[in-house]
Formats: sequence, C-alpha cells, structure tokens
Amino acid sequence: MALLTAFFVITLQVPATVVGPVEPSARSVIEAEIQAATQARESGRLDDAFAAADRAIASARALNPGDPVLLSDALVVRCDAAAGRSEPDISDCLAALDLREAHLTSDDPKLHNLRLQIAVHSVMAGRAAEAQGVIEPAIAGLRRAPQTPALRTDVGMGIAVLGMAQQAQDRRAEAEASYRSAIAELGAADATGRGYRPMVYNYLNALLLNEGRLVEALADSETALALQRESSEPNDPTLIGVLNALAAAQQRAGRFAEAEASLREQLALIDAEQSPQPSLRANALSSLASLYVDTGRSELARPLLEQAVALYHEGGPTGRRTATAALGKLADLDLAQNNPQGAIAYTETAIADLDDAVSGSQGRAALLVQLATALEAADEIDRARLAAADALVLFDRIAPRAPAASGALLILARLDEAEGRATEARERLDRAVTLAKARPLAAPTRITVGNARIGLALSTPGPLSSELEALARETSDGAKDLLVSSARSGQTVGGIRPMARTALLNRIEVEWRSAHSAAVPSGNDTR
Repeated sequence: MALLTAFFVITLQVPATVVGPVEPSARSVIEAEIQAATQARESGRLDDAFAAADRAIASARALNPGDPVLLSDALVVRCDAAAGRSEPDISDCLAALDLREAHLTSDDPKLHNLRLQIAVHSVMAGRAAEAQGVIEPAIAGLRRAPQTPALRTDVGMGIAVLGMAQQAQDRRAEAEASYRSAIAELGAADATGRGYRPMVYNYLNALLLNEGRLVEALADSETALALQRESSEPNDPTLIGVLNALAAAQQRAGRFAEAEASLREQLALIDAEQSPQPSLRANALSSLASLYVDTGRSELARPLLEQAVALYHEGGPTGRRTATAALGKLADLDLAQNNPQGAIAYTETAIADLDDAVSGSQGRAALLVQLATALEAADEIDRARLAAADALVLFDRIAPRAPAASGALLILARLDEAEGRATEARERLDRAVTLAKARPLAAPTRITVGNARIGLALSTPGPLSSELEALARETSDGAKDLLVSSARSGQTVGGIRPMARTALLNRIEVEWRSAHSAAVPSGNDTR
C-alpha cells in the first residue's frame, strides 16, 4: 500500500465556510493559489504545488479578520503535496482538523472528508482497525448530506478508503465489496469522482491478482486504463499508477511484451515529472525486474533491483521499509541460483528495515517465511524452525486467519515430518488447509497446502477419510481450473505444471485406495 497517500487524497468538494467578512479580492487570491497548488500536485509538479500552498497559507494567516476554515483549506492542500514526499508529513492536516472542529458543525462534510484523509495515513502506519473506526462514521456523516454529484465523489472515495483498511486487515472479501461499491458510487459522481475510478481499480486489481484471479484482474486493469486515458491529457502523470497495475496483470497473464511496453511508458512518465518520488521510479524498476525474471532474463533483473533498492533508500526510513519487497526479490534470485547464504543476507537486511507497525509486522512475517525457506535450503534447520515459528507468532497476533500464514505452517510441518513428528506435522497442515480455504479453489497457495496434506496422508498405507478424499478432489479440481484459466489468458504454465501434476496424481491414488478398501469413517483419520 505504498501509494495510498499518493493516490487517495480526498478532494474536498464543499465550498469553504466564511467566518466573518473577508475581502472578496483577498479570498479570490487565496482560493486561486489553493487551486493552483492542487493542479500542480495532480500534474506531478510538487515544487510548484508547495510554492502555491505556502503562498495561500501566508495570505490566509494575514487576513484580518481571519477565516479559520479558509486557512484550513490552504493547510490541507499543503498536506496533500506532502503526501507525495518520501516521508509524508500530516502535521498540516492535523492543524486543519483542529481548525475545522472548532469552527464547523459536527456533521459538516469538510470535517468528515479531512478525517478520511487522515485515516489513510493511519492505515499506512499500520493502524487499520483504528482507522476503520473513523472511516465508517465519516462515510455515514457524508451520506447524511444532500447527495449531489460532488458529495457522491466524497462518499465513493470514503468507501474506497474503507476497502483499504479492510484489505490491510486481510479481510479480502469485504475489501473487494467496498472497492466495487466505491467504483459504482464514483460512476454516479461528478467529473472529478469519475476520474478517480481508475485509482480504485488499481487496489481492486492488486487484490484480485493476489488471489490468482488473473482474467478478472486483467479485464479490470484494461478498463481502468481506458477510463484514465479518456479523462487525461497525453503523458499525464496520473497514468503512472494505472499503467503499473495493468503491467502487473499483463505479466501474470503471460502477456510479457505488453507488460514491458506498459512499464516503459510508465518509466517515461516518471522521468518527465518535475520532482518525481524516487520510490515511483524504484517501483517501476522493480516491476520491470520481476518481468525479466519471469521471461528468463534474470541477469537483467539483478541490476534493476539493486538500482531500485538504492532509490528506495533515498527516502530514509520509509524508503527503506518500501525497499523490502525488492530485497525479497533479490533473495529469490539468489535462492534460485543455489545461493541460500545470499538469500539469507538479503532477507535479514529487509527484516531489520521494518518497524513495529502492524503493516511492518505483516511484512516481517512474510520475510521471516522467506528467511526460513532460505535457511532450510542452507541446512540451517534450527534457525529455519525459529524463523518460521516467529512468523507464525506474528500472524497469530495481527492476522490469525491470514492465508499467508500457511507458508510458515508448511515449513514447520515439513521439518516436523522429517524429524518423525507426524502428529505435529498433521496438526499444522490441518490448520494450513483451514486458512487456505479463504482463497479461491484455484489459488496456488490453496493447491500447495492441499498437496502437502494429502501427501502426508498418503505416506502411510490404507484409504483416507472422507474429508481427505474431498480435499484431494478439491485440490485437483483447483489445479485443473488454474491450468485452464492460465492457458486461456495466455500465461505460461511451466511453474504451475508440477503443482498440478502432484494434485492430479494424489487424487488418482486416493481414489484407487478408496476403490480397493472400505473408507475410514469420517473424522477418524490419524495420518
């Protein structure tokens, strides 16, 4: 969610409330500066945005009598510009909130909108549950206002922010429903709101890709790009995020040439910005490196990832936290090249760069699983077990139902089985199966977990329980669906084929055993 503050800056649609008489010419000058700052930020000219915002703030503070709400508008526009920096600063937003709470009615839409904007930063800081407690009342407050097209923009963006908070808590189904509701709401909004739909599509598509729903993600990404091009000038920087999302979907669908073209267009737009965030270019380079890995050009990927890490690090602590994904990709390269020690070094560096926020803990848990995998490959079994156990502790604390926790459970189960602790291995795999059921049937995570559980059961003679027979059928059906959907979307199936083969062979053996022996009664399987 590194781009939340960059994309989800709430546009305040309601005219400023005047507190006392203000010279019309003075007000018009300040409002013009606020508008200029907004336009400069949206076109990627952050230096110009800050200059205009500073002028607006100075002029608003010089008014006599003063207008606290107009001053709050000027502070918010500078807060918007600060969201584009490597280290976002929301002090101006907090100062504006104090002014609005003191001078506006409790249900003024301007107050609800600013609370939503601050809630985005709370999600970024890992306080998604806390943010949701602010977001839902703010949306309800906005709905109580007359539903003009401008207010529907605010409501739609509020629902999108709710989806982000839900996704940060791994409440995927709720997040998807919120994103789709936001897109529908924005479709009935004003021109500004309709222009925000591609941004919401970006987050929806990231969720879909994470669940292996490639065809849906690709179709939605193409829709988002078409909508963005309709509402943007050529080479508009607002295309950057949409192109990145489209490239990710194209890559996952095996449309590699199109993905590379999208990424190169994105890089050209970033290079054309007046003061581009280093993280934006780093994101694009990291995505291009990932594409090179998928197309067998790993030798081109490593220098891009190293350059991306260096760019991320220019952003200080926040940049270092963002760099952890690129470090993880470098670790994957080392592991694929039979260099587990290199992978260990990269993952340990990434883990050290994360803070203790919930989002950081989620990232740390995933990196700990990756570290455990590398340690297992290096035959450092005790350290591998400790890393996987630490990951599981984090998942249990922050997202106990997260399907991602199955990675740690798989490693621990594999180590248990190797050391003769079949009961412990079975219990871990049973839990992993339960967690993975939150993913679609064709999700690779769910298939991998199913294969492991059935494989453990087949390691001893005899038929399986009815539950395990059903799991074998579900797993093989999911594998077939994954193969078919991947083939239809044009994706290469080289990495999928071994997993699918295992699922199908497991099902054949399960059914053969069932046909040659009476099935074990339900719930009595101890393998």
